Amino acid sequence: MEQLAARPARVRDEAMRRARACLAVKRSIDAGMPARHAVQQAAAEVGVPAGTLARWWWGHGAFAGVQGAPVAAWPALLAPRWGVQAQREAEISGQAWDAILRGYLRPEKPSLHKVVRDVQAHAASRGWTLPSYASIARRVARLDSRLVVLAREGRQAFEAMYSPLQRSVAHLSALEWVNADGHRLDVFVRLPERFGGGVGRVHLVAWQDIHSRKILSWRLTPTLNAYSALLAFLDMVARYGVPDHALMDNGREFGAKLLTGGAPWRYRFKVQADEMLGALPLLGVEVHWATPFHGQAKPIERAFRDLAEEIAKDARLAGAYTGNRPDAKPENYGSKAADWALVEQVCAEAIARHNAREGRRTETAKGRSFDAVFAESYGRRVVTKLAPSQQAMLLMAAEPVKVRPDNRVVVCGNAYACEPGWGVAGQKVVVRFDPDDLKRPVAVCAIDGQLIGWAEPSVAPFDDQMAAQAVKRYRAAARRASRERLRYLEQVEMLTAPAPDAAGAVEPAAVRMFQSAGPARDAQEEARLDELVARTDALILEMAQRMAG
Repeated sequence: MEQLAARPARVRDEAMRRARACLAVKRSIDAGMPARHAVQQAAAEVGVPAGTLARWWWGHGAFAGVQGAPVAAWPALLAPRWGVQAQREAEISGQAWDAILRGYLRPEKPSLHKVVRDVQAHAASRGWTLPSYASIARRVARLDSRLVVLAREGRQAFEAMYSPLQRSVAHLSALEWVNADGHRLDVFVRLPERFGGGVGRVHLVAWQDIHSRKILSWRLTPTLNAYSALLAFLDMVARYGVPDHALMDNGREFGAKLLTGGAPWRYRFKVQADEMLGALPLLGVEVHWATPFHGQAKPIERAFRDLAEEIAKDARLAGAYTGNRPDAKPENYGSKAADWALVEQVCAEAIARHNAREGRRTETAKGRSFDAVFAESYGRRVVTKLAPSQQAMLLMAAEPVKVRPDNRVVVCGNAYACEPGWGVAGQKVVVRFDPDDLKRPVAVCAIDGQLIGWAEPSVAPFDDQMAAQAVKRYRAAARRASRERLRYLEQVEMLTAPAPDAAGAVEPAAVRMFQSAGPARDAQEEARLDELVARTDALILEMAQRMAG
């Protein structure tokens, strides 16, 4: 039917006319009329010669006819061959055809002429039958285009043959879904001393709201790392609140345990039971991973395309632009390096303009700005925000460690003493610490993020007698407190379980006397026993009367 639909209208009309004539034959046969008479009667009704209708019904020569075929297939079978030339394919050996396909369907994309010549060189020795080049070319032209593109152009070209899936965000709300990624700016920057100084290129790490496409937070960093992604995330949380879902890039900086620990990842495989929770799972954010090497999966990639030119080609950064490709360097390449503060200012202004620009054509904007879309939806949401102490806790570096038997944890070569009363010796915990000041106490947390307590540094200079005395006083106080508790408990009455009460023995509901199964007594013996009992009773009565007299 698909082939019939591609034929001209006059061919389709003629096919339907022939099908109706054959349908009249079928009705007569179904009514019980012999097939021969049915063909003659139908031919008279529709005005078709009986011989022609017989050929349509039973077939003739190469044409099989419609008898026994499904009625829905009749129009295609009866369609005339007007304008269609019967082509006879020249014979070709199966092995020769396979060799041609094997040589043609390669990423090197050889020409068909070369492939045919290579096969012809071996055809005679192997006994293969080969037609002309034109015949082979016609066969190759009928190959499935998807097969040819995948083999000769590659997977990316194959995927481009299919229309992309349009994903709607109209049902979402502001801060429900966010996504993050990093982009390397095409600008030479003088790095601050805290980053080691020198000149280099910087990365922009940004978090974007998917519903409105607004950039919510961003950070500049010399290299993409988990801490810069975490700092940008906490900037967003402090300003707007905690999102529900996060679509993450597959880079290792976003897959670090500091940020997404506890969430499955393609490099993390199976999540371990004692694995520390990252900042996002700890806050209840459901982590999703974008498809690797598929930029369309993250809406923020479109924003980076705009921001890349807005920032790198800003007039204030003239001379610091590096070009976006090795072969696209400007004439003044490397003549200047921009100040870090200036690049931050340019980024802030470019992102603000990006969010405030009117005339956006996204599904939710419809001519408005990203700021307006976000403000409208954000005003209807109930969001979760963190207290300053919670934000400070998440800003600290985290490292999973195992508490030693002497209740110490070692982080970055520094030891910290845990309280023995915490009962964490030998267990795995998460230590949160300030990497810039390792002399400060560290927060010891459970694997699920719950704070256990603060551990003090247990290392002091050799000649620091004050520290040693302080430790000694602390331990003496702890020992004294334990002894006072024991002394108090010694004054409490020692209780033991009472002995079982004999009077309270269990009694049965009835008693049945035991009867021995001895031999039965005869009548004389029974009489003698009765007489003995009677004399005994008489003596007892007589003694009782004498005692009473």
